[in-house]
Amino acid sequence: MALVLPAWLSEVFKQQRQLPFEAFTAMPAENVDQPSQKRQRTGEAMYAWQPEASTKLEELAVDSRTKSRQSKANQRVSEGLRIAEKHCAPSRCEGS
Repeated sequence: MALVLPAWLSEVFKQQRQLPFEAFTAMPAENVDQPSQKRQRTGEAMYAWQPEASTKLEELAVDSRTKSRQSKANQRVSEGLRIAEKHCAPSRCEGS
């Protein structure tokens, strides 16, 4: 059985040439001697796809959660003081 190939396929196959090994480098060979300058991170990472409004919204959410926790803690303290005053006998509480 003879295998029939299209003319363009055999023509393309004949045109293949091996590329030099340097064509497959991961990094360009220039400036290999000098290490790249890296900047220090300051806080959260900022991505190009992340709009500034989204970042500010996230910061506001964190602030809101912090304030809510603080408010609940203050409420618990004041509730505890109120309960303590309620249960305190008049003779013991007058001195404080």
